[in-house]
Amino acid sequence: QREAQTISLSEVALVVGLFLVPPVELIAAQIIGGGLALAVYRRQSAVKVAFNVAQFAVGTSIAIGLFRLLVGEFDPTAPIAWLMGAIALLVADLATALLLSFVIRIVDGKRATPTIRYFIGFGTICTLANTALGLLGVALLRRDPQAGLLLIVPIGVTVAAYRGYWREHRRNETLEFLYDSMRRLGSATDLEKGLRDFLTDARTAFHANLAAVVLNPVDPDDLPRRLRVGNGSDDEALTEIDAHLIETSSREPFVAAR
Repeated sequence: QREAQTISLSEVALVVGLFLVPPVELIAAQIIGGGLALAVYRRQSAVKVAFNVAQFAVGTSIAIGLFRLLVGEFDPTAPIAWLMGAIALLVADLATALLLSFVIRIVDGKRATPTIRYFIGFGTICTLANTALGLLGVALLRRDPQAGLLLIVPIGVTVAAYRGYWREHRRNETLEFLYDSMRRLGSATDLEKGLRDFLTDARTAFHANLAAVVLNPVDPDDLPRRLRVGNGSDDEALTEIDAHLIETSSREPFVAAR
């Protein structure tokens, strides 16, 4: 539960900035606005805020540099410039996704979130949709600044669509996990292998470092047996443990080793 994937509309503001805001001011806006949002609204730690702000600065700098390089002598108001803006944002988003994936792999090792696969899939679609909204905003703002208010409705609808899709996506993932896990557990001929596969699925579904199950004995004279699946040294075969029941404040018992 230490990781989260978010769907952002930041490309809308960034593409407007590429066409209408000087580079230095655009980078400053990304750093100040992003930093305040992360620190005040999301309440991230200082280290995370520093990393994410640096990531915003790097991504914005890449987008600005590539956009200016690709547009070159073209008219920035021509449709070809719109395509160059979309390419610049896609490359910048890919670069920040690579950076994020690299840092997660350093921190969590093999448990890193598949950031690149996510970006190539749904993330690319979101980036293109957000870029189109941003380009629409550029066209409206150039014609009449007050017309930019018309973007409120499509942006709101887009946010609702993203959230609805993500909720459905997570719900389908949960259902698939339950179905596949129960099917493998029910068809397993070996108890330990079936439980190990189930715990491995549980670790993946909940992004957990460790998953364990305790089998209480039928005979009161026997000891409970525990199986643990984790990273390396956390792995444990199905073995007997000297354990006792502890009643928590919610009156739900759990098994703890002595």
